[in-house]
Amino acid sequence: MIGNHYRTSKRSFILAFAALLVISYWIYVLFRFSQGEQAYQEVMQKANPLHSYQGDAGYRAQQMRCGVKKDIWYQKKAGERLHASLESMDSELIFIKRGDTKEIVESMRKFKGYLQESLHHTKEGRPMQNIWCIEAERATYNYSTYRLEAEEVTLCYYTVPGHELITSFEKAIPTMHAVAESVDMHLLSKASPMKAYQLKAVYHQ
Repeated sequence: MIGNHYRTSKRSFILAFAALLVISYWIYVLFRFSQGEQAYQEVMQKANPLHSYQGDAGYRAQQMRCGVKKDIWYQKKAGERLHASLESMDSELIFIKRGDTKEIVESMRKFKGYLQESLHHTKEGRPMQNIWCIEAERATYNYSTYRLEAEEVTLCYYTVPGHELITSFEKAIPTMHAVAESVDMHLLSKASPMKAYQLKAVYHQ
């Protein structure tokens, strides 16, 4: 009888010890996971990566960038390929997906933009181009709709030789120089490519 009691106690002790080992193992795993998760978040924050969020409203991802410069090509009519150069000191690139709708928007600070409005030729056949030169404290460009919005804006409008976009106008005189509270510009619009609010302009002949 004493032997049976001893065997039962021994079996209980082994089972309890095994259970303790299992519990200790899972506590260790959870602890290591939490440490790894925290380290992962710290590394991701230091690296400034593409952050993302997915919820009931859809999917959203964003990325901070510095010293941004990009070239955009667009067309208002057949056979005319227009060019825009956009620059900014820093920007936030945002990707949004709601259902089947996708949108990419870039918010920029200390913005400079050089945008061809049209290409043409003189009567003598000389190629010419009309260019908007825009500087703004803040600007937003929507890659899906080709829409540019800017605030605290300085504008210059040039008509210069050539069909290749230029970004230096040291020897050129603008046909218009202006400041505006804000600007709304659709690169693909033929009828009204730009709307300027609280515009104060000076025209040169």
